[in-house]
Amino acid sequence: MCFDARPQVKHDERAMDRRGLSYPLIVVGVAALVLFANLGKPRLWDRDEPRNARCAAEMLARGDWIVPTFNGELRAHKPVLLYWLMLSSYSAFGETEFAARLPSAMLGVATALMAMTMGRRLFSPRAGLWAGVILATSLSFDIAGRAATPDAALLFCVTGAMAIFVRAALPSRDRTIESGANEASFKMPGLLGWSGVYVMLGLAALAKGPVGVVLVVAILGTFLLVASGGDSGFVARFHPRRVLAAAWRMRPFALVVVVAAIAAPWYVAVHVATDGAFSDEFFLRHNFERATSAMEGHRGPIVYYLGAALVGFFPWSILAVPLALESRRALREGGRDALAVKFALCWAGVWIAAFSAVSTKLPSYITPAYPALALLAGLYVDRWLDGRAASAARWMPRALAALSVAGVGLGVGLPLVARRYLPGDEVLGLVGLIPLFTAAAAWWQLRQQRTRATATTLAVGATAFVAFVLGFAQVRIDRRQTSEEIAAFVRGDADGPPTFVAFRDLEPSMVFYARQTVPTVFEPAEAAEVFERTSQAYLLASGDAVEELRRRLPGDVEIVARRPKFLEPGELVVFGRTRETVARRRSEAAAHTAKSPANERR
Repeated sequence: MCFDARPQVKHDERAMDRRGLSYPLIVVGVAALVLFANLGKPRLWDRDEPRNARCAAEMLARGDWIVPTFNGELRAHKPVLLYWLMLSSYSAFGETEFAARLPSAMLGVATALMAMTMGRRLFSPRAGLWAGVILATSLSFDIAGRAATPDAALLFCVTGAMAIFVRAALPSRDRTIESGANEASFKMPGLLGWSGVYVMLGLAALAKGPVGVVLVVAILGTFLLVASGGDSGFVARFHPRRVLAAAWRMRPFALVVVVAAIAAPWYVAVHVATDGAFSDEFFLRHNFERATSAMEGHRGPIVYYLGAALVGFFPWSILAVPLALESRRALREGGRDALAVKFALCWAGVWIAAFSAVSTKLPSYITPAYPALALLAGLYVDRWLDGRAASAARWMPRALAALSVAGVGLGVGLPLVARRYLPGDEVLGLVGLIPLFTAAAAWWQLRQQRTRATATTLAVGATAFVAFVLGFAQVRIDRRQTSEEIAAFVRGDADGPPTFVAFRDLEPSMVFYARQTVPTVFEPAEAAEVFERTSQAYLLASGDAVEELRRRLPGDVEIVARRPKFLEPGELVVFGRTRETVARRRSEAAAHTAKSPANERR
């Protein structure tokens, strides 16, 4: 017996070692494929990407690591972490689209890897693998990981805080928790563990402000109350005495000290450097007002984020019902999976509920909850592959049917949308073939009872879908952007350094590609004064303002370029003087100077 058992143990250890190496490589490979494919090819998309990218460029030009500015004015929308990362990227790769997006892509790969490590510790190595792959191939996660915005930085910091907590507090599946053990048996992190969590929260405060700190603390506090409550009811679990006790066990003094040590120096420095202007605008307008009133028209009902999650977590949102059923089953069974499911549910539930109560709503606000959904999805796939998912027989065919319906919807809907906004690009509807063919192939595998092949087909289809949408379709749509084209035309047309000026409306991408501050004027008389001051002025205006401007601009100023607006009706026109006009004006000025009385006396 001993002789037979020992080789089996060695075989299991060797298999575990191979998985320990191959699983991270798979997750990194999938994440890198979808996040880096054609990363720098699309131009920056209005409005947030060029604002952030140009802000970092202006800070780099000034050698200023404290005060963020865009177009020469204070930019108090977000804190500084993203700009610091961009500054480093610009120093290595130049001020390009790739360099602006590189920090987000790298953080995205790291976040997928952390999701894998959490899934491995909470459930199993295979569940961890699937959690990482599922997160890396979900739509909103990949959008965040390919954009020059702070979303990926916040996502990384939140996931990092959770990963450190899991490492410090929740026992590994290979150690203390066995099936049927006390589901609440977890170790409260010590000072070092909590400090590690709070280091990530300090970075989160630099990434997007107090939201990351407050919500992660709320999530972990809720989990402590839920996990240690035993059979207590809801009211008993959240009794004020227990809430205060849980808060004390989270080392609040360490929270304040660590977060302040990391984030406070910059917040104090920018407050002093701007005479409090940054603090007033950032905390009052972009945090308090955004929470209490819908800003910039971004509002929605209380259930807004249910629909947003179905789209943002696509294509894996087709597993929503079986995932929910299997999570409920795990909770009822108890054992080692129940505690981990509670942790993931607290993470996703608190985050989504908090933003559902906020007045301003955007789909990207709940992206930091997607790693929790990926953990639950990874558990479901792991149980399904083991034959332990009781809901799979009924719900997997329905999930594949939902995937095929989504494919048909994309195949029909996208050409109709393209016909209106992107005429000539109706071919984008081909993206619907990917989920459609994936559903068909997975259905065939499922009918053959090839569960592993079915799951692999879904993963390959998800990878192909997001890679096609973000690596090909976005590039094709991007061809219609005009800001870089206009900036290049103006620089080529001007007989010297050009001066860009906008009339009333200014797209942020124009500032990035103009590589200079672009002032905005609001009256035709102001526009005329610009042309009186310099012969190298170029005025950017909407096509519906042409007649209004022509009545006031100098007679030798004409339209030198026209381009259609991007994804909206109308056109963008550029007023300026042609090279011939500029040369004639210079000749006339030189002749006038030569005939002046002073020159005649000489």
